[in-house]
Amino acid sequence: MVECIRTKFTRLKILESAAAGKAIVSTRLGAEGLDFVDGEEIILADSPEDFSAAVVDLLENEPKRRALAMAARKRVVERYSYTNLRQTLVRALSTIDGSKRSRLETADARKEAAVI
Repeated sequence: MVECIRTKFTRLKILESAAAGKAIVSTRLGAEGLDFVDGEEIILADSPEDFSAAVVDLLENEPKRRALAMAARKRVVERYSYTNLRQTLVRALSTIDGSKRSRLETADARKEAAVI
């Protein structure tokens, strides 16, 4: 349970850092489930040696660091912005067929009536 929560926070940190235009180095587990391209939008490194080498490389290579940061920010805006998430939710809800939708609406109406 603790590992699951820690991993979710790591993903949020990655998204926040990308949105802020920062270059990111993460483990594969830390970035699991995120739609980033290794080497283009994020650097994935699992061993301590590879991780530290990736960080040093980015610190010493400003053009690479900036390109990685810009690509990560672009990914967040395109894939994880509130506008995009809202549109994805609307599309998903619109795929519910009419019979399921009417059952959901009926259930919602019953809940509202019970509250009144």
